[in-house]
Amino acid sequence: MPPELPGIYVADEPGAQPAITAAASGITAFAGHAARGPLRQPAVVRSALEAETLFGPPDPARPLSLALRDFFLHGGSQAVVLRVTRPTTAARLAPLAAAPAFDLLCVPPDTLGADTPPAVLRRALELAIARGALLLADAPVAWTLGDATSAAAHAACGLPAGDARGRDVALFMPRVRQAHPLQPGQEVIAPVSPAVAGLTAATDRSVGPWQAAAGTGARLRNALGLAQPLVSAALGTLTQAGINGLQAPAGQATAVWGARTLSGAAVLADEYRYIPVRRLALHIDASLRQGLPWLVFEPNDEPLWAQVRRLATGFMHTLFRAGALQGTQAQEAYFVRCDASTTTAADQAAGRLILLVGFASLKPAEFIVRRIALAAAAP
Repeated sequence: MPPELPGIYVADEPGAQPAITAAASGITAFAGHAARGPLRQPAVVRSALEAETLFGPPDPARPLSLALRDFFLHGGSQAVVLRVTRPTTAARLAPLAAAPAFDLLCVPPDTLGADTPPAVLRRALELAIARGALLLADAPVAWTLGDATSAAAHAACGLPAGDARGRDVALFMPRVRQAHPLQPGQEVIAPVSPAVAGLTAATDRSVGPWQAAAGTGARLRNALGLAQPLVSAALGTLTQAGINGLQAPAGQATAVWGARTLSGAAVLADEYRYIPVRRLALHIDASLRQGLPWLVFEPNDEPLWAQVRRLATGFMHTLFRAGALQGTQAQEAYFVRCDASTTTAADQAAGRLILLVGFASLKPAEFIVRRIALAAAAP
């Protein structure tokens, strides 16, 4: 009712929740040996100069320094760096569990001529899964084309053949030749995954995480060539095994020529066989979780569900308009469900709100469904 007497009155009105915005992407976490810098304490760096100032200049004796150089050289803009001491161990990733947000992870070897051990990559993958990130890794340096099978790729990452966790790691081969940063006229063989991380970050800024950093637009700026040549037919063999090859045509720059996760092997037929599809799914998860923390103490019933549906639909429609999804109409591109059919009475009693989001990825075009459990108060 309006006030009965003239004057100034204050009335509390329920405010609308802010729209869900896209989570940051292209932020890469690195762990490795460096000349200096904070030890076992993640640090955020935003340029090659800052990385060099904090952790030391590029030095082949410390591949982390080369990894950071390659990341920023190829378009990276933010890295979370964990400096550790030798030797590489699985336990060295523990501080990254509570590090600032990242959605890509690279663990370069301790020495350029060596590999990151499978046990370390498995631990890194577990961390990536927990943080909603994609692990970028390099195939063993001694591999030839005959070694590059799906089962061997899984084993190199510490996984059994066909393990579903392969959808959260992408493997690249071969390594590349680079100029020695300290000895003019000499070369080094370097991992390619840090450069791929930089290219991915640059692609995220120009298009979005639904676009692959591969093809003619994904050229390596400082590669002198491949550590071992690959013909076009070999690239097809690698793709069928869920491994991403590189191409260096005569007279042209070396480029990344693959965009598959480890689950991209032809025999696995995983819905997350493609890197951009997996990254888009993780991006949607991160954005929705980041944009809906306020619902924790709201009554878990239809008014809240309607508000969640509205906000999630708005975010998904933004992706649709940006060209991230298939379809010419919204109903062909995505759906959002949050009601009594997704959040049961048992979920309500347990303080869970279940949001179901489906989207038609650019490739393949099948609907991929994300079931997102969020904390909410009892009704």
